[in-house]
Amino acid sequence: MLLFSSKIIGRECDLMTEDATFCGVVRAVHDEWVEVESAGEVMFLNGRHIVSITIDKDPNDNNRPRKRLFGKNKTEEGC
Repeated sequence: MLLFSSKIIGRECDLMTEDATFCGVVRAVHDEWVEVESAGEVMFLNGRHIVSITIDKDPNDNNRPRKRLFGKNKTEEGC
């Protein structure tokens, strides 16, 4: 079961863990981790340690604000 929707792939995100915030483009979503590219470096974040994700608005929709997804209440709506 995926912890995050695959709809966030290719989107610029701020991913907050308990220890730090990572900014980058989501390259892949796997069962328990998220692959993020930031400044040319690829990071693999354990999805269970991510407490929130803020994604940039849809580049095709100027009226759509940034969307925040929280911990266990992650939603696919608008991702």
